Amino acid sequence: MNPPVPGDRRNRRGATAGTGGYKPPPPHQTGMQATESVKVPDGKLVRVAVTFEESIEDVQITGDFFLQPPEARSDLEAAIEGQPADISVADLAAEIAAVDAECIGFEASDLAQATVEAIR
Repeated sequence: MNPPVPGDRRNRRGATAGTGGYKPPPPHQTGMQATESVKVPDGKLVRVAVTFEESIEDVQITGDFFLQPPEARSDLEAAIEGQPADISVADLAAEIAAVDAECIGFEASDLAQATVEAIR
């Protein structure tokens, strides 16, 4: 491991010291931000961080779940982004289910529920 460089605020894991894990939204995002988690019974934890106004501008999906293929997370996020902020759980679940991904430990409706709860 390399010694720290003077003036470098990153810790050993590469995170910037003092940020508490906060990642500011990109400059083009000006909407409200919210986070919601859903613990699926006998399943996994699904957490969504959403930036929204009239529509969902940005979403980040995290948790202790599995996807096949693993790269499908960005496809799920893309299916949610751009949807109207007043979308129903059923309609959002249908958009998520249309993504070619196998969600292991949760269903499309669980992800939709967490997203809708975050923006309401």
